[in-house]
Amino acid sequence: LKAIYEMDDSIKLVCKETNLEVLLGELATNKLDAILTDSSLSSGSPLKVYSHLVGKSGFSFFAHKNMAEKLRNNFPQSLNGQPFFTAGEGSNQHLSVLSWFEQLNIAPVIIGEFDDSTLSQYFGQAGYGAFCAPTIIEKHVIEQFGVSLIGKTREIKEQYYLISPERKVKHPAVQHLLTEGKKLFNRPIV
Repeated sequence: LKAIYEMDDSIKLVCKETNLEVLLGELATNKLDAILTDSSLSSGSPLKVYSHLVGKSGFSFFAHKNMAEKLRNNFPQSLNGQPFFTAGEGSNQHLSVLSWFEQLNIAPVIIGEFDDSTLSQYFGQAGYGAFCAPTIIEKHVIEQFGVSLIGKTREIKEQYYLISPERKVKHPAVQHLLTEGKKLFNRPIV
C-alpha cells in the first residue's frame, strides 16, 4: 500500500470496517475506486462490478509465549477448553474457524469476539488467551505483538479480493494493488 503514495500524492487511502453492501454502494457512486476485502461478490449482484482474487491464506494460532509453549504440543486439540479470542460474529474468519473447531470436535472457551483484530492480538499478548490470524501476516503478528506461534493450518483459508467497477483494472494504483498483492500471496511463508 505504501507504494501507491509514491505513484500519485493525490491518492487518498480509505480503510473502513463495515459490511460489503455499504462499500459496494460507495463503489457504485464513485466514492471509492476499489475495495480490498475478504468477501467475494454474491452471485446475482445487480451492480456491474468484478471480483479479482488476490490470494488465499491459511491460519496461524498465537498466544503469549508461556501459554503457547503449553498449547504447541498436540495442536490443534490442545486448544480444547482453552481461552480463545475470535473475530467478530458474522465475519468470514469467525465462521470458518468455529466450523473447523466443530469438525475436529474442539471446543475452546470463546472469551472475546472482536471486529478489530488488533484487540484480540493485544489481549493475546497480555496472556489472556489464544487467537488466530491469517498466515500471510504471521511474521508481522509475532514481531508486532511479541507473541509465539502455537501452530497453523491450511484446512481453513481466508480469501482476499479486490473488487473494482471494471473487468480489466485500469487505475494505476488499483492495478498496482492487484499485481503486488498477488505477488505477496505467492511468496513462500517461512
